[in-house]
Amino acid sequence: MTLRARLVLSITGLMVVMVLALGAVAVRSAERVLLAEIDAGLVEVADRGRLGGPLGDLLGGRSPLRQTYALVAVGPTGRTLAEIPSGFEGDPDPLPDVTDLSTTDRNRLVTLPATEGDLEYRALVAAGPRGSTIVLAEPLRLVTAATTRLLRLTVAGGLVVLGLGATATWWTVRRETRTIDGMVAAARDVAAGDLSRRVTEEPSAAELTELRNALNDMFRRNEQAFATERATKDRLRRFVADASHELRTPITAISGYAQLHRMGGLEDPGDRAAAMTRIETETARMEGLIDDLMLLARLDREPELLHERVVLAPVLEATVADHRAISSDHPADLEVDPGLAVSANPGAITQVVANLLTNVRAHTPAGTAVRVSAHRVGDDVVIAVSDDGPGVDDEHLPRLFDRFYQAEDPMRRSGPGSGLGLAIVAGLVESMGGSVAAATPPAGGLAVSVRLRSADNGEHTPSPDDTAAFDTPATS
Repeated sequence: MTLRARLVLSITGLMVVMVLALGAVAVRSAERVLLAEIDAGLVEVADRGRLGGPLGDLLGGRSPLRQTYALVAVGPTGRTLAEIPSGFEGDPDPLPDVTDLSTTDRNRLVTLPATEGDLEYRALVAAGPRGSTIVLAEPLRLVTAATTRLLRLTVAGGLVVLGLGATATWWTVRRETRTIDGMVAAARDVAAGDLSRRVTEEPSAAELTELRNALNDMFRRNEQAFATERATKDRLRRFVADASHELRTPITAISGYAQLHRMGGLEDPGDRAAAMTRIETETARMEGLIDDLMLLARLDREPELLHERVVLAPVLEATVADHRAISSDHPADLEVDPGLAVSANPGAITQVVANLLTNVRAHTPAGTAVRVSAHRVGDDVVIAVSDDGPGVDDEHLPRLFDRFYQAEDPMRRSGPGSGLGLAIVAGLVESMGGSVAAATPPAGGLAVSVRLRSADNGEHTPSPDDTAAFDTPATS
């Protein structure tokens, strides 16, 4: 049975019980009111003293009570002394049945059946002269007719009320539960694969509105989760494909030189030395790629690093000095605000700036100038590495920090690179609670800015595991 049917039946059943209860109360109340009026009339007659007079006074001639009341006089032995039926003289009513009365019933108002048929009497039992018992009774014909009519009207009115109430209940329940039908339909569509489905019906009840909003929020989160999962799988497939491609090149070179040596193609000592040099170079390249992949995997597994208060000036000076020693073809300038410090990992900062400088050396021609700066911006510190090289097209900027992504043709790069350098930069910066962005300045070139939190007054000691992962050489 559906929820809608259960609600309609439950409410309709409750209305039936209420109508029956109200009808019973109404009929019973009306009966009591009518009986009270009859009892008052009987008591009024008794108060006149007519029942206390001689019995002959009651039996002599035509009594005015003959049409309204029935009168029965019973002697002390139980013998009927007098009978005066109610009703018309030509069609009298059956007398009340007084056979079960006793002296204990005297001076009481009781309801008695008739000696014949289903007529009932309301009777006043009183003591008569010489030990007799006199019963003054009025037929309840009008009371029965009135209560019967009231009962019929109550039943008819109740049926009308039940019909209207059931119809109104069905319409209201159908209107209010229409949103539930929409929710069920939306849930089925989502289960069938339509993750963009939402509940659009506007409910009138506040509870259903909250339920609709909760379901839409859940559908939205599910859609985002599935989109994230798909994107993660796509990145993983690209990552595996790109890693396989990058590893295939040095492996192929090493394998080629090994086969050439086995076939005797490296008899000349100069050729053999050149081959060994190439093998060592490709091996180092493969080791660097593996180190980068392990570092990215570690950042994925442990996305947060322990921080400490790091003064930037000595860290950046040492990193820029290393760059100048490696390449004199890319002059570098350094500008750091005095006393500038960040809450970060010193090894991670060194790795970030070194990778950015390595990226400049690998992707810009000789003579390109590099500028490294660090300034306070509000509550943060921004470290910027910019160059005046050829720059990057705007269409490539959103993907510069993707793994293995390279904005230029790898066959025309000025230096070796795996496309992981900027991805490592992004991973390290995010692990320190910062953000990284790339932009093309109006003067040309490429500018990469790293935003980190300013250092607080507390001192935090870094974990040895946090710095051990940054002892690898900087790569692009």
